[in-house]
Amino acid sequence: MYGPRHSWLKLTLLFVLLATASSVQAQSWLSDRKRAEGRGIRVGDLELHPGVGAEVGYLTNPFYAHANLRPTAALRIAPHLFLTTLRGERLEADGEQSKPGWIDFSGGLSGSFLHYFEPVVRDAFNLDLNGDLVLAPERPVSLRLTETLRRSAVPFSESTLPQGGQGSDYTNYYESAGAQVLFRSAGGLLRGGLGYRFGYAWFDDKGFTYNNNISHNALLNLGWEFLPKTALFYDATFTHQSYPNRNEMLNAPRLTRLVNNNILTSRVGINGAITSRIGATAAVGYTTGFYSEGDEPDGVIGSVEVRYTPSPISEVALAFDRGFLPSYQGNFQDRTRIYARTRWLFIGALMLAARAGVEFLTFGYDAVQMSTRSDRRYFGDLSGEYRFVDWLAVTAQAGVLVDDTTFIFRIPDNPDDPARFTAVEIWLGVRAFL
Repeated sequence: MYGPRHSWLKLTLLFVLLATASSVQAQSWLSDRKRAEGRGIRVGDLELHPGVGAEVGYLTNPFYAHANLRPTAALRIAPHLFLTTLRGERLEADGEQSKPGWIDFSGGLSGSFLHYFEPVVRDAFNLDLNGDLVLAPERPVSLRLTETLRRSAVPFSESTLPQGGQGSDYTNYYESAGAQVLFRSAGGLLRGGLGYRFGYAWFDDKGFTYNNNISHNALLNLGWEFLPKTALFYDATFTHQSYPNRNEMLNAPRLTRLVNNNILTSRVGINGAITSRIGATAAVGYTTGFYSEGDEPDGVIGSVEVRYTPSPISEVALAFDRGFLPSYQGNFQDRTRIYARTRWLFIGALMLAARAGVEFLTFGYDAVQMSTRSDRRYFGDLSGEYRFVDWLAVTAQAGVLVDDTTFIFRIPDNPDDPARFTAVEIWLGVRAFL
């Protein structure tokens, strides 16, 4: 048996997992506002959409470990409250004119409490607060303001557990706030935006605070709709990321590398309808990075997605994308991903959604491990929901994540730690919503 993962590896694994599209640690309905919302409650010019879900589940590998998996049953309670300005469908249903007002807002607050029945796993309270406000929408000049605050306490790797305790505090936060000036021509055929976004990630556990990081992002996007449902687009992002506490590691063993960096990414592409039910998006671009030390990302990026949409809430899609992602190991990940996804409504009450794919990850050279790393990761998830009435539904969700890699972490005076793992989660529950 291999020993537990070393505590310094937690952040490496956390950011690898955040990069994948396969986690079922969040409720599937919360990722789809159309599915999560019901009729809603009208309050003046606003709509309120409250709801709550309760689930029981089983996790085969909560710490994403190679050995000593510690499977556990779990209970998850998840309330939410979404808030929006009145939309066109509701205005029309209420016999009112649907026309742009001076304020367009969409936001919400959702949370989840997870209790793990295995005593070595801490209970987790997660929170997601977000808002998107547009002043003077659909006018020649608009202002868009965005805000996101996330709190996560879900375990992402095992550490040595103190006697009678539950290991390290996994709580981490991410704050993002942005402003963007939007421009459009009189008919809306030409659109553009120029903006800025601030990001800050931080951790509660004092053992992780040197991983706190700040990012400043400059954003540019342009669009030209040259056919009724087809448009060319261009976007560019410049990001400066820094680690204000990285000097805390100067007198500690260099087990991970935190490097201030600048990254420039630009893309050009086309998004449009091939037929009334088939659409596609294709883009190609380039990413280059400038790091104070170590390998730097530099190469062509791109994506292609083909969609079949027989109805507004039913869809099948095939997709390919390649790009660069941040990483605490080797500075960055070069990711190529191929996947399929579907969402389908049966008999007006049963909604099924599925996603499956494979991704190939290549990390920059790791000067600490003195090696490179390549991973092949398989992911899949399936969720279903049956609505008894328009405000009550039973839900089911299952997901699998397999990291197939030969990479092994080697640290002096510690056992070797293979990076490969397999994790499966299954959930069954009920939810009520308006």
